[in-house]
Amino acid sequence: MDVSLYRGANIDSDHYLVIAHLGARISNVKKVTGFRTSKYNVSKLTSEVAEQNRQQIEEKLNHITLSEQDNGEKLWERCKTAINSMAEEVLGIMEPANKGMWFDDECQSATEDKNKSCRKMQQGYGTRSLIEENKEKRRKDSL
Repeated sequence: MDVSLYRGANIDSDHYLVIAHLGARISNVKKVTGFRTSKYNVSKLTSEVAEQNRQQIEEKLNHITLSEQDNGEKLWERCKTAINSMAEEVLGIMEPANKGMWFDDECQSATEDKNKSCRKMQQGYGTRSLIEENKEKRRKDSL
């Protein structure tokens, strides 16, 4: 085990950063990735489109034939496939919303001010005025 203390690291705290390197054995179990279902663009769904979609789905469902070997699961899979394919054709897949960039120039400048104040406080042996200035900068940065 290797432990190090980093006094200059700015972790927005009055404590110092301690880093420890540990050797650990990790299991080889593979993680299962999930399947994300796609959303349909329901904003295109007007009364005319809904009626057209309903008629097309009815036609597709009428073409599904039942055989003696089919169980409920196979029948459901056929119906689900028919409905999903029609919804994708008529409505289309909805594009994921762009979340945008939240860390802008204002955030960048506030973080830089806070970091400068922290370095100044650490170099000035933590006088009362430097500690108060650092607390004020940290308050501004958290807003």
